[in-house]
Amino acid sequence: NREIRRRDDFETTRVRAGDELELVYFVGGGAPDDAFVVGGRPLRSRLIHGTGKFASNDVLARCLDAAQPDMITVAIRRLNLEGGRSELEGIDLRRYTLLPNTAGATTAEGALRLARLARAAGYS
Repeated sequence: NREIRRRDDFETTRVRAGDELELVYFVGGGAPDDAFVVGGRPLRSRLIHGTGKFASNDVLARCLDAAQPDMITVAIRRLNLEGGRSELEGIDLRRYTLLPNTAGATTAEGALRLARLARAAGYS
């Protein structure tokens, strides 16, 4: 009946004819000895955390501290040589493996160019 029930309530919940029931089973992220390796780098966390669309750098920093990811995505943008602030200002990027996000590209060639720019800038 589109109601969400807590596991603690399972024994006391009655299912009647016509009720709709959906069972969900969560699967863990692998055994402790099942290493998650990306690009030859072993990672403790399987969470890849995005860095865009946060209200502020402070909110992003608090989210990263709480989530403790090993890898974060970073948008690749051309820099304004006359100045401007980075959206990642104040974030210690040395703590993370960086995954450049090439979503702004409109062609495969453009995505490859952004990825190569990221590598040249030391972001991969």
